[in-house]
Amino acid sequence: MDGPVASAMRKAKYEYKLLLKRKSYQAQTCFSNKLHDALINKEFTQFWRSWNAKFGNRPQAQVINGCSDHGSIAEAFSEHALCIRPTLDLILMPSLQLMSS
Repeated sequence: MDGPVASAMRKAKYEYKLLLKRKSYQAQTCFSNKLHDALINKEFTQFWRSWNAKFGNRPQAQVINGCSDHGSIAEAFSEHALCIRPTLDLILMPSLQLMSS
């Protein structure tokens, strides 16, 4: 098909797909004002309602670092936290000292 009608159809289809792509990107990368405001105002119930409406109740990962049960995942997290604790202490200590004085 070639002609003004076919050309207009292709153009409309292209613009439509481009709009869908832009909207999808915006939805994935931007937080809504409602979500942001609820978090800033510490309205946690409203925040989670907005979060779930925006992102849905997606199931959590079933396997983390090869662990699949809650106890093993918690143990792996604990071990990791102990490994990075000295680094966190070095980073956070000046801030904590300023807060306590």
